[in-house]
Amino acid sequence: MTIFATMIRTLFILTILMATLGASAQPFLHDQPIKDGTDRRVYSTIQTHVGDSYANTWNVGSAKKLSGKIYVLEVWLTRPGTSWSKTDMGTVQYKINNALAWLQRMAARYSVAVEFEKGSFHGDGGGVEMSGLPKSYDDCANQPLLLPRALKVIGYEDVIQCYNRLKEISGTDNIIVLVLINNDGWSNANQFSSLHATNHFRDYFLESVNLFRTDDGEPTNGQTIAHEILHLFGAWDMYDGQASNAASKWANQYYPNEIMLQVSSTLDDLTISPLTAWLVGLTSEYHEWYWDFIREEYK
Repeated sequence: MTIFATMIRTLFILTILMATLGASAQPFLHDQPIKDGTDRRVYSTIQTHVGDSYANTWNVGSAKKLSGKIYVLEVWLTRPGTSWSKTDMGTVQYKINNALAWLQRMAARYSVAVEFEKGSFHGDGGGVEMSGLPKSYDDCANQPLLLPRALKVIGYEDVIQCYNRLKEISGTDNIIVLVLINNDGWSNANQFSSLHATNHFRDYFLESVNLFRTDDGEPTNGQTIAHEILHLFGAWDMYDGQASNAASKWANQYYPNEIMLQVSSTLDDLTISPLTAWLVGLTSEYHEWYWDFIREEYK
């Protein structure tokens, strides 16, 4: 084989490899819409970290933008020998429906249509039994593979198999899972980061919320459910400890009813700020004050 033929063959192989890598990466990494100017600086910084825990959490993983058709899978879990009561299950289901309806209304304010389709696994009606269910936020943090475990209990090999099956069923790749836990605890979101793409993404790609029967001793409410779902689409917490203290004070002054700032008000009294709308893909409009929400040490 001539040197020229060898070079052509090598280039051909490299082209195939690059195309393959591009095809495999495309479903997992999506860029937040940005405009010219300082928002590119914000985006590049946010891509690394904002607050304590956000690293490329919007528009990556199974939860894309808060727009179009979104499939919601409910998995109702209970400890062996126990079951969800019909009253508790009905109450939580009512709160979920209210949260989803509220999200649709918020999207409509930005002229974005959102449609939710739901599927549900609840065993014989009282939940699917699974051992070792978490009883607190710390328990959830210590069980990062809770979702893969839950999916195996209902018959899926792993999160990617489940995701692909749900895409086939629903006709959309915009998918989230609500893990309903028949325990007292503290609800929390499990966001996918692009960092996971090279670190066991098969366990984390399908984004989910752990919802307990009660939160901190009180019945889980619709505003908490909507707050946690928004995290999956890229929304940040805006209270002290996540956003900068200055940003938290700013949000309290200008957007006191922002759902990512507080959930103590009733759901109908809460709203989303332009920043949250930007983060979850309802708008591409950038405002300079978004930059204030990045911690000083990261600017």
